[in-house]
Amino acid sequence: DKGETWQALHDVTGLEGIHLKSLIGFSDNEKLLFAANARQLFKSTDGGFSWKPDDLVATYWHKGTVRVRAANGKYVTKAQNTEHKFRPYEINDLLTEGTGRTTYIFAATDRGLLRSKDSGIHWALVDTGSVSGVLNIYASAKDDGRIVVENGYRLFLTENFGETWKPLSWPREGILLNDLAVPPVGSGSPFLAATSQGLYSSVDGGKDWAVVNNGLPYSTVDSVIYSANQGFTAYAVTFGQLYQSKDAGSSWTAVPSSYSSLRIRRLWQPARLPDRLFAVTNDIGILFRNQAIIR
Repeated sequence: DKGETWQALHDVTGLEGIHLKSLIGFSDNEKLLFAANARQLFKSTDGGFSWKPDDLVATYWHKGTVRVRAANGKYVTKAQNTEHKFRPYEINDLLTEGTGRTTYIFAATDRGLLRSKDSGIHWALVDTGSVSGVLNIYASAKDDGRIVVENGYRLFLTENFGETWKPLSWPREGILLNDLAVPPVGSGSPFLAATSQGLYSSVDGGKDWAVVNNGLPYSTVDSVIYSANQGFTAYAVTFGQLYQSKDAGSSWTAVPSSYSSLRIRRLWQPARLPDRLFAVTNDIGILFRNQAIIR
């Protein structure tokens, strides 16, 4: 019912004593779920009632050369791709993105970014340009293939579901990235970075960043997202307080709440529920409100 009511899953098997870091589902298959802690991927095919460990084995191809003897007896050098398989040691984040025909699963791991095109049956290492592991995955408010990954000190952007990538600059040296609002393709909105030292905006596609302090405190910003159906509307959270911007992050106003001690930790808006804003709180669970109410 679009998040209006929730119920506990009783008698869940396979996750006893497991502290999960990520949980993802599929819009075209409500029974299929994946979850992960730091070391293991889990899979459920019955809507989350039972889980089994899923062996995350990824493939990558090493481009090399080999010398072979030609028909004339001379040796020539030819290109040769060698297949290698590996298992990551750490799983940091999971994401699903779809085109309508194909749903991709992305896994951020200590060995890099992994991608599956067949519901997790096969995985391949994605060449993002990062020479280290991937910590977090950020996606556009719409399922349009625009995804950013970060490895702790660099950002990388794809606009075609991971086929090609380009590097983005880090908002500011020495700061921690808490969240990243990726603008939808064609929106003209800037990237917005929630950091340990305020909110940063990049109007040139991630090349240069500038701090935003018009209505927003210059302090830790925990979460920031764009609206899925209102391209210039964005939301941010600092000190548990929700803020709204109607001009793509240039200026912000606090959103009143009926809760006297509301402490929002994370914002979330599914692409398929573009008018509903969810907030994960520290003390009173998950809240939601319709965007139309926030004026």
